Amino acid sequence: MINLATNRVIVRAIKVGLYPEGIAISPDGERVYVANYGSNTVSAISTATNTVVANAIKVGRGPTGIVISPEGDHVYVSNSGDNTVSVIDTATNQAATKAIKVGRVPLALAVTPDGSRVYVADIREDAVSVIDTATNRAGPKEIKAGDGPSAIAISPDGNRAYVAKRARRHRRGDRHHDRQAGRQGDGRAPTDGDRDQSRRQACLCDRPKWQPLRNQHQDQ
Repeated sequence: MINLATNRVIVRAIKVGLYPEGIAISPDGERVYVANYGSNTVSAISTATNTVVANAIKVGRGPTGIVISPEGDHVYVSNSGDNTVSVIDTATNQAATKAIKVGRVPLALAVTPDGSRVYVADIREDAVSVIDTATNRAGPKEIKAGDGPSAIAISPDGNRAYVAKRARRHRRGDRHHDRQAGRQGDGRAPTDGDRDQSRRQACLCDRPKWQPLRNQHQDQ
């Protein structure tokens, strides 16, 4: 943990599960949740004591991204290894028995300000899944977002979602995401040539239709 007033580390390390990937803090600041990719679990940390306060919360395979609802009552975890999203009840620190099926290799998630929707960037599906938090079901149609959506953010008014994308050529040699996809790939790190060929893009989705706006698809 880092003290932002001094930029000094004040807590060296809090032991959690294997290969922690994602982290999120509750709206009241009392809990931190960590997605442990290598353990297929989520750890809950008390910010008052900086200790893990719950037994490892079992989720799906390869948990990567994590977000918390605005009310702080639910935690959403993307499981990149089995193409699902787990929902944790923060009152019990247990995940629902049945995870939500989404697209291939979900990575990042974002929740709308009103908590009614969770948007999931499915990097191997080249799409974004939309979860209705009232029913905990993903919509029948995903939003096509171009090559390799890997990160997502929602505007404060809840009217737009911004999606960062990786081009296929760049992803193919990316060991990290080959691992998350449960595939070995070619086993090499991306070269400078791969990076030069890759396109860094952002997609803008507009509500209520939630379709990509064509004039916003520009290489950065």
